[in-house]
Amino acid sequence: MEVNAYYPFGMIIPNLSTWLTYPNEENYYKYNGKELQKDLNLNWLDYGARMYDPGVARWQAPDPMAEKNYHISPYAYCAGNPIYFLDIEGKWMQSTHRYILRKALGGMDISREQYEQLFKASRIIDKGEYQTPYYSPWHSMLDGTTGQTIEDARKKREDMIMERTENFDTNDNDTFYNLGFALHAIADEDSPTHQWKPWYGVEKNKPGTWIHGVEHLSGEFTFFGLFRKKDTQKSIDKVRNFYEDLIRNNIQNNDPFEDESNERGMTWGEVEMWMNRALMQNPNIQIFYR
Repeated sequence: MEVNAYYPFGMIIPNLSTWLTYPNEENYYKYNGKELQKDLNLNWLDYGARMYDPGVARWQAPDPMAEKNYHISPYAYCAGNPIYFLDIEGKWMQSTHRYILRKALGGMDISREQYEQLFKASRIIDKGEYQTPYYSPWHSMLDGTTGQTIEDARKKREDMIMERTENFDTNDNDTFYNLGFALHAIADEDSPTHQWKPWYGVEKNKPGTWIHGVEHLSGEFTFFGLFRKKDTQKSIDKVRNFYEDLIRNNIQNNDPFEDESNERGMTWGEVEMWMNRALMQNPNIQIFYR
């Protein structure tokens, strides 16, 4: 058995790591689950597209997608911020919530524009006023300044999710922005630093709150993709299940066949939805075109 703890850029923390392995056996999959390359004692990590050296926090080759962000060094790991960003294959960094959304909704019928609305909302909710204690329930946390109970916080979160998704429409790109707030809140619940813990906020003129903020960020770092992959998978599963349920309910609540006064023809998008609904209810059904 082997337990490794890492600094943010991938160096092992010796005092927090243990190695209990059988003779002549070693675990070569280290930081971020990447394989350690010990040839020539370089100790680089193989990310697929290029090698990473955690000792200097630099890639050993330029980013093949560097033209997307020319203001960032093509050798910098996660733009110097591995707590907020992930680089899964050594090609391009992405925010942790973007990673969860892509894993959860991969294969769904979602356009690029709709994805961008989801990503935009996920960025907004992690900034400015949405980081104040008042909005803690939107991150599956408690308002630490008011003595808020878990029950009250859960209700506030559920009210937000319901409000943001009540008018959701797969054909309306703008409604994906509101959905992004809901999915962000759901994904946050399984982070060890959230899980309905109190949040007091971080204020520049109150140094005492800085420690609180650092503790929170260090926990975020261990959550996404590093030491707690099972927790990350829980978030992915919850986001996927919520979206699938939302689509299913959206179809059932907008059934033109249930309204006898509906005389308009169906669009191909609606035809596809009803075909999918029929297949969900009876996978053995046969559908014929004419």
